[in-house]
Amino acid sequence: MKTTTGRNCLLAAAACVAVGCARGELPVAQLATSPNAAQNEHEPFAGELPANSDALRFVNFNADEQAKPDQGYGHFQGRFILEGAPKPAKLAIGQDAAFCGKFGLVDESIKTSADGGLANVVVFVLPDKNDGPPEPHPSYAKTAAAEVVLDNRNCQFQPRVLLVRTSQKFKATNSDSISHNTKIEYDPDPINPNILPGQSIKHAFPEEQRLPVSVSCSSHSWMQAKLVVRDSPYMAVTDDEGNFQIENLPVGKWTFQFWHEALGYIRLVNVGGRDADWARGRYEVSIDSEGVSRLGDVTLKMADFPQ
Repeated sequence: MKTTTGRNCLLAAAACVAVGCARGELPVAQLATSPNAAQNEHEPFAGELPANSDALRFVNFNADEQAKPDQGYGHFQGRFILEGAPKPAKLAIGQDAAFCGKFGLVDESIKTSADGGLANVVVFVLPDKNDGPPEPHPSYAKTAAAEVVLDNRNCQFQPRVLLVRTSQKFKATNSDSISHNTKIEYDPDPINPNILPGQSIKHAFPEEQRLPVSVSCSSHSWMQAKLVVRDSPYMAVTDDEGNFQIENLPVGKWTFQFWHEALGYIRLVNVGGRDADWARGRYEVSIDSEGVSRLGDVTLKMADFPQ
C-alpha cells in the first residue's frame, strides 16, 4: 500500500548521466560493413567511471551529509557485505590476447571491498498491487529522457551493471581498438550488434524487464554485464563498498527487490545480527517522512552462493 502527503519540490541534486564516445554513431545495420577505425590502443583505464542513469554510486558514504528529503518523501539506504568472498580469479584470455591480455582482467562476477562490501547488488521498488509504482519525485524529471551509456573498454563492459529507465535513451560505445559484440538479451527483441573501434549504437528499451537483462560479447566470452530496465526511477546498484541509496521515495510501505548476478534472488541474509529469509528476494520497508530509512548492514555468506 502506498501513502503520500505534502508538497512536491524540485531538488537540485540529481544523478549524473554518463556521456560516451560520440564518434561515428551508426545504425546497427551499418556497423558490420563499416571500415575499421584508426587502431589507437588504449592504456588500461585508470579513472573513475561517470555515474549512469539514476544510480547513486558513492564512496565513504555519510548519511548525515545527504540532502534532506522533501516533505512527504524519504531516502532509503543500506549496505551489503559478503562473508568468505573468494579472491578474484584471473581470467583466461583467448581471442585478441595481445590486446586484452594486457589489462590483467579478473572475474568480477563477485566483487568485494577489503572489508567485504559487495558491489553490484541490484535494488528496485516493486509496483504496489493496487496502486502501481510510486509516482516519481519531480527531481527525477530531468533524467527521464537522458542518455545512458554502456562502454566496451579495456575488454570489459563498463559499468558492470547499468540502470536504464524505459523512457531513457540507451547508447553502447566501443572505446577499444578492437571490435566487440554487445549482445543484449532483451525481451521481446534481443540485439547483437558488432561495434567497431570508435563506433557506437543507440537503442530503445521501452518495455520494463522483470529481472536484469544479460549482456555479453560473442567474441570475448568473459565480457559480461547486466541492464536493469525499469519504468520507475526508484532503483539503485551498490557501489564498490557495498553501499546503495534511493532518494525521495514517497512516504509509506514499499516492497523492494534485491538481486545479484552470482546469486539471483537475495534470500538468506543477516540484518542487525538476526538471520532472515527474504522470500523471492523481496523485503518490505517503511519510508519515513523527511528522513532516511536505513536498512543497515545486510550480511550474506559465500556458502549460500552457487558453487
